[in-house]
Amino acid sequence: MALATDFNPGTSPTVSLPLVMTLGVSQLGLRHAEVVTAVTINAAAALGLAADRARSPRGVSRISLPWR
Repeated sequence: MALATDFNPGTSPTVSLPLVMTLGVSQLGLRHAEVVTAVTINAAAALGLAADRARSPRGVSRISLPWR
């Protein structure tokens, strides 16, 4: 499963990825780690980018990635 937003007023009227992540936990019953995977690795896989963009560099924890 991948979670994302495309800001389509008809189907996804938000640009807030943190809101989508919150809905993944509260409405879909996903665990926090599952939500992080859904918006990173799984989203990259859905776009065909998982092989070269979905992995963290060695020594960098995925949990420590910066968040704006």
